[in-house]
Amino acid sequence: MLGGWAPGGARNPVAAGAVAYFRWLNARGGVRGHRIVYRVLDDRNDRRVVPSLVHRLVQGDAVFAVFGAVGAQGTAVTGFLDSAGVPDVFAGSGCSCVNEPARMPEVFGWPLGDVREGKILGAYVARHYAGEKIAVAYRPDAAGRNGLAGFVATARGVRVAAKVAVAGPAGAAAAVHAAKAVGVTVIVAFTPARVTAKLAASVQVPLVTSGSGLAAGLPDGVITDGFLPSAGAPADSPAGSWVRLFRKIGARYLPGMPLNPAVIDGMASAYEMAAALFRAGVNLTRPGLVAALRSLPAGPAGVPLAYSAADHGGPKGAYIGVIRGGVLVPSTGQLVTTAARMGPVTPFAGRWPPAPPAGLPTR
Repeated sequence: MLGGWAPGGARNPVAAGAVAYFRWLNARGGVRGHRIVYRVLDDRNDRRVVPSLVHRLVQGDAVFAVFGAVGAQGTAVTGFLDSAGVPDVFAGSGCSCVNEPARMPEVFGWPLGDVREGKILGAYVARHYAGEKIAVAYRPDAAGRNGLAGFVATARGVRVAAKVAVAGPAGAAAAVHAAKAVGVTVIVAFTPARVTAKLAASVQVPLVTSGSGLAAGLPDGVITDGFLPSAGAPADSPAGSWVRLFRKIGARYLPGMPLNPAVIDGMASAYEMAAALFRAGVNLTRPGLVAALRSLPAGPAGVPLAYSAADHGGPKGAYIGVIRGGVLVPSTGQLVTTAARMGPVTPFAGRWPPAPPAGLPTR
């Protein structure tokens, strides 16, 4: 059994995508004949209730691993899971706090790490908006500050004329006012989806934003990053083959639910979890799962996951795209970098692997 939590429980679109993939997998024999049972609890997006949910999953349900937890989490929970020897696989945070393998070897982040994301966006802005006057809006927490730090490290030749901490949607107006006051020509945002949507509705200059904004239904023209296949990927491309697979799974197990970035996220992470379970061998153990996670090949994320004894920080990189017709249309290839604040951003030398014909990981 796998356990997790998300706002809305299994109705959350990320969790729903994962459940749909596991149902697809179970209908085709599961993992070496074993069905995956995935229990998702509703955390109501309230950090205070998460410890009780975790104890219920670990002590009551005796889950083999926690998988794909979305929403409120915190280092206290990851620390408890690690001390209990329960792998916390694909924790839904890009925070560096879930990328401490020396201290928490059982914890593996899933989305693009905040520093990596900031560096990739910074390199893009430096190339396409050199000489422009930039304003950066960021959430005043670890995620926002890490994204900003990564951006500053690689956005060379760009003038950052304003840095505005934005705590919530109401603060978006202040960010826009500050940007206009200094005559910026581009706005970069490391903000939650609701804030990003407010910014997009209020500015007339290019908006470059972290991938969290994909969930906000942003208007056409917004530039952002993605590390998973986009519904806007060319149908005949390797990334497009994953979209075709996920559409087939959605049509079978999520009728009526659109294949949005959150559903794709859930299906992709569930595929990678299944891949790790297969690679862990016939006699499945938690240490075997941890070892398998550190050797996963590239899958639906296109680039390999940065899992090793020294790095548990999710995918190594992402591509940049432009929102067109409600979907992210890639405009660059995959770009990779390290989780450290310094270090180059470079094109990924490998190729995006196509989806396997039956949608099952290679044994």
